[in-house]
Amino acid sequence: MSAKLNKDLTIVIPAKNEEHFIGRLLDSLLAQDYSHIKRTHIVVADAASVDNTRRVIKGYSERLCISIVEGGLPPVGRNAGARLAKSRYILFLDADIELKNKALISNVLKKMKRKRLDCATTNIWARDGGTLDNVFYGRGNVAQYLSRYMLPYASGMFMMFDRGKFEELGGFNEAHLYAEDYRLTKKVKRKKFGIINKGHIVTSNRRFKKTGYATIAKRHIESIFHSFDDDYYSDAKHLSYWED
Repeated sequence: MSAKLNKDLTIVIPAKNEEHFIGRLLDSLLAQDYSHIKRTHIVVADAASVDNTRRVIKGYSERLCISIVEGGLPPVGRNAGARLAKSRYILFLDADIELKNKALISNVLKKMKRKRLDCATTNIWARDGGTLDNVFYGRGNVAQYLSRYMLPYASGMFMMFDRGKFEELGGFNEAHLYAEDYRLTKKVKRKKFGIINKGHIVTSNRRFKKTGYATIAKRHIESIFHSFDDDYYSDAKHLSYWED
């Protein structure tokens, strides 16, 4: 299999009990106009799912070059998948998102290469979002855009990294139980960070709804004040965010 794999890109997806969503993500990958998508190694890091997540994934094995490894919390799963990558770039995706523009991967890769970026992301919206969802994610997209002038921020929902830079930065901190994506991308130089506006992704938004927007907003504000405090992000209180 390795001799036929795309040497430009690997896709890593952490997952846990995603039977209702991961098929939609994989369908959106198949719909991409990226000519090498069927030769791109897709690694799903499964965190001991007890539903039909693995069965759904295996149903795509004839159409995509997809494999399953043991995962854990998102930083653990992402790192586990990244260790298998031999490609120039790694695209990290959440299992409950969809790519809403068929040229999104192509556009990100083109910009990564043209600008010699270390990391790139895109805009995020809620699937079937209401007014509050749109306000919340719209604010997030603006904050992400403005981060290019301060400390870069990209969500793990959609984050492409130059593999060499990812490894140089040490990957995701597996001790962090929250905001491990923010903690990693803020180490990227501003001139090496990009946002692709041609296309976007949508998320199921289920964890935000479960946790509550007020709590999420509070956590975001706390994150700003604890930007340089590693212990805050390793606090066990953040484990509740990942409970199903």
